[in-house]
Amino acid sequence: MKICLLASGSGGNSICVQNGASSVLIDAGLTGKKIEERLHSRNIDPARLQAIVVSHEHADHIKGAGVMARRYGIPVWMTQGTLNASKNIFRGAEQIRVFENDEDFSIGDLSFQAFQLPHDAADPVNFFVTDGRAKVTVATDMGTVTQLVYQHMRRADLVVIETNYADADAVRVRIGRQHGVGEREGVGAAAGGVGGLGGGDADGQSQLRAAGHRHRDVEADLDLDLLAS
Repeated sequence: MKICLLASGSGGNSICVQNGASSVLIDAGLTGKKIEERLHSRNIDPARLQAIVVSHEHADHIKGAGVMARRYGIPVWMTQGTLNASKNIFRGAEQIRVFENDEDFSIGDLSFQAFQLPHDAADPVNFFVTDGRAKVTVATDMGTVTQLVYQHMRRADLVVIETNYADADAVRVRIGRQHGVGEREGVGAAAGGVGGLGGGDADGQSQLRAAGHRHRDVEADLDLDLLAS
């Protein structure tokens, strides 16, 4: 499995998950043009995308979903709550696939499990993704790390976290303390509320970190230069 970080932060979020012939975007929070450019820069053909999976309706996660869906005939997967809150993005010609919070579904060779998280959106979810061998948890825009979120982190070989904490070690320690695990077992960040994970970054720029308590055959292809875009 290959994880390509196309963008992260308040300016837009998008991750491409690939396994063989299967390519899926998790979120499309940039303009369609920028998503195309960043996919091409990673030698990914947008026309070969099998789906866009949307975590919630905020613009920095869904902005380009309608454009990409119409341009390439890509199905868009989201919860009913997210669809109801984002109808201005779509024109009625798109292929919309609705899943339930905590539902399992498959797209090509990739299996997804949506799980609920605390965030100020209609029906926000994050995703546990597996190709039957490697396991990845994508955990963004969390107000706090709930026990459910933490359980999905513990299942994964790789965890992708969006947080304002610049110090990855401090992030691990905070989650470890919150959930009673050792410092090197904890992955993520912890802070109160239902917005996004907080920290000392005054301008709100997000730092994305990928880490895991186990490491197997997972290829992580993260381009951190894209974070400020």
